[in-house]
Amino acid sequence: FKGRALGAYVLAGPDAGVMEVSVDGGEWKRVDLYHRHSRGLNYPRTVMFAADLKGGEHTAKIRLSEESNSKSKGTSARILQFTVN
Repeated sequence: FKGRALGAYVLAGPDAGVMEVSVDGGEWKRVDLYHRHSRGLNYPRTVMFAADLKGGEHTAKIRLSEESNSKSKGTSARILQFTVN
């Protein structure tokens, strides 16, 4: 992607998981998709994977963790769209 930030629009429901993201070969960052409203519905939200990057071309690797929030019933990720700034 080309930009200074990377995120995603997601639906975070009762089975929301944890995504792990590495930008430009850096360390893996964990992003918990579960939200306080996730218990009862597929809650639409935006999550940021990286911000304040140098402007230009970047490479992101994204994976779904086998672990999840203790309140979650699963490890799902429902990505509607990625966002770049």
